[in-house]
Amino acid sequence: MMSNQTAQPEGMLVLVVGPSGVGKDTLIDLAMQRLHAHLVSRAMRIVSRPADAGGEDHIAVTESEFVQWQESGRLLISWQAHGLCYGLQADIRDRIKRGETVIANVSRKVIGDLVGMGLPVSLIEITASKEVLKQRLIERGRESMEQIQRRLSSLEWDIPQDIPFVRVVNDKTLEHGINRFIDALSSFWGNETKTRTLEMTAGYRLACVIQPDSPFARMIADPENPRLELTFMNQHRVFDVIISDAVALKTDQVGILASSYAVLGFDHKVKVTVSEPSYPQGLALLKQKIKGQSLTEDEYFAVISDINENRISEGAACAFLTALSNDLSDAELSDLTRARSRFSSVINWNLPVVVDKHSMGGLPGSRVSLIIIPIIAALGLKIPKASSKAITSPAGTADTMALFADVDLSARQVQKVVDEHNGCVVWNGRISHTLFDDFTNAMIRPLDLDSAKMSVASILSKKLAAGITHLVIDLPVGPNVKLKTMAEAERLKGLFESVGAALGIEVDAILTDGNHPVGRGVGPALEARDIIEVLNNKKTAPKDLRDKALLFAGRLLEMSGKAAPGQGQALALETLKSGAAARKFLEICRAQGKRKVLPAPEDRYIDVLADVDGEVDAFDVWRINSIARYAGAPANPRAGIELHVELGSQVQKGDLLFRVYFGQVRDAKEMADDVYRYSGVSVHPGRSQLAS
Repeated sequence: MMSNQTAQPEGMLVLVVGPSGVGKDTLIDLAMQRLHAHLVSRAMRIVSRPADAGGEDHIAVTESEFVQWQESGRLLISWQAHGLCYGLQADIRDRIKRGETVIANVSRKVIGDLVGMGLPVSLIEITASKEVLKQRLIERGRESMEQIQRRLSSLEWDIPQDIPFVRVVNDKTLEHGINRFIDALSSFWGNETKTRTLEMTAGYRLACVIQPDSPFARMIADPENPRLELTFMNQHRVFDVIISDAVALKTDQVGILASSYAVLGFDHKVKVTVSEPSYPQGLALLKQKIKGQSLTEDEYFAVISDINENRISEGAACAFLTALSNDLSDAELSDLTRARSRFSSVINWNLPVVVDKHSMGGLPGSRVSLIIIPIIAALGLKIPKASSKAITSPAGTADTMALFADVDLSARQVQKVVDEHNGCVVWNGRISHTLFDDFTNAMIRPLDLDSAKMSVASILSKKLAAGITHLVIDLPVGPNVKLKTMAEAERLKGLFESVGAALGIEVDAILTDGNHPVGRGVGPALEARDIIEVLNNKKTAPKDLRDKALLFAGRLLEMSGKAAPGQGQALALETLKSGAAARKFLEICRAQGKRKVLPAPEDRYIDVLADVDGEVDAFDVWRINSIARYAGAPANPRAGIELHVELGSQVQKGDLLFRVYFGQVRDAKEMADDVYRYSGVSVHPGRSQLAS
């Protein structure tokens, strides 16, 4: 039987009205930043105005294009104002069904029409005094004094009586205005309890603190396992409860651990509703899976919903992971993948070809994605790259890209950047990362579970939600990376490609050499330097990094039909050498929010020298990663390793093998002792052609 948890609660359309100059778009933009982990999104307006015309962020169209949007049914509603055409996209209905709170800046005259569509609608009016409004409009400089006076004379209107309504006065500080705006959003969901951040940690577990005399203590059903359900807007999470008077809290206030805020990404100003936890409806299904029964997509969705909401105990969730590891058919794996995709932000490109590249990771350096994306985007293909930050390595793609540009983008921002520039490189935390991901990452190794199928479900679910049609996957194979044998790699390759086909994604998983680092830099700043050298065609650029990027870019170009079979690498090389890839990378960085200066490596360093004449015959890539992490990467982006040799390099005693950059948090002697204990670079004596 299907769990009733399979149906997500319906969201809400929040209409924002108010005169020009009152700060509607500013407050909506700030709300999107503060509420990025909530199911809250902005309805991007379609406007017959150039994109660079100033004012709000919008989808710019001509008047004839606007008519095409109307005639094709892509608009939910449209209106005219100040000589321009405005519209909201029809996908708002689907977003509300998925549980999103969609915020839309609209004209007052369309409120009745939207209410008449049967949508769940609430209304926020942004106001300010006439004096403040007049000054803002003058400073904006887009209208004459006569036009400004006409705007000011039209402030009075009849407020609808049949929908939830809040007025926000925005004529004080920006912080005051955004706090009132978020309060208004919270009130529509009945959230009234204030929270406070506590500088405490509980890892990925969700935990909160209340006073012994708090009224919420009476809601705890099991004193041996105290738990409370906190609702943030329409999102529910169950928290382990610490009852203590050692923390300065009001009796009607809930203290939330800083680590829990970090896991959830929730803004600490958002009010909550506190209640006794409801029974996990997915628990019965979880038990069925533990007993060896198969589950459907909806049933997997129900179980994972409960785990994401922290309703299921850690022990039961671990048993569920074990069951998935031991007993999961290929058909079930496809259903599990589809279920997991429903927790990611869905992006629909309406295109036959959208490409992406993924790596199983584990290799030091190998930051090829930041070279591949601009090559592909420069050739006109859409490539929305969403990557994780480092989990066990010295840098992830998102860590390195964060030195070039802002990577903390929402799904709507991703869509806008890619629509306009063909590519992006962003962190997946805002669009596809869940508590179930954190739990799985934390438990797979300690439980010694077969992670192959879980990796396939996790990766392909995110690609499915992102609208990817063609995907290449890098599978490094070697004794010190995730895939240690060719047999293991071939099995995973088959899983990726077969499950991808079942989902409608063409996947080419390519086995690569995982025995040595790729590039010279290990750690964000040093990897960023390698990327710049490759993109700018410097003679000093690491050849292995360049060649690997061209291999994967070429394969994507062939899979997509952009290049004939066997001609992809040549087209990728031509695009790189022409400078088009470098220009596109700069364009993407600017669109995402370009950083001003790349950080240099740390000032302190240790040189690791060859102690014999010979040939570099092996790298322990796990050890190279470990040294870079001990040096401080990726938390300190300036820390890491700069390699001066590669596999097969001829060295003499005293030659520099690599340099370790580290910051003030590391003691120099301890750092040196750790590095010299075992460097991870093997020099075979007697092979050197340089020795006299």
